[in-house]
Amino acid sequence: MAQEQRWTNGGDERVVETVVLAANTEGLRFAVGRGFVERERYVLDGEREEWVDLRLADDARER
Repeated sequence: MAQEQRWTNGGDERVVETVVLAANTEGLRFAVGRGFVERERYVLDGEREEWVDLRLADDARER
């Protein structure tokens, strides 16, 4: 699972995103169980695997 953190608005807002292979149902359950919400599903050009972009929900970031 690849994870990145992005700082926006001069550091006032922290956005945490992750990407999970859609076939990895255990990984998706893990991410959702920790407060991530699905944003997008896609297949990269020339590939067959579906990927899921997730973002940490606002209320989960406040924990």
